[in-house]
Amino acid sequence: MSFSARRKPWREVARQTLKRGAEEDLQMGVLHGQMIKLATTRSK
Repeated sequence: MSFSARRKPWREVARQTLKRGAEEDLQMGVLHGQMIKLATTRSK
């Protein structure tokens, strides 16, 4: 962990981490949905 991250209030750090995690989850969900679409169209 870097100095700047440790100096920040932990709430701010936690909020940023949660936000980043939510964005990654959203991207993974979109990717997963596209893969399912591809699989269903290919099987038809």
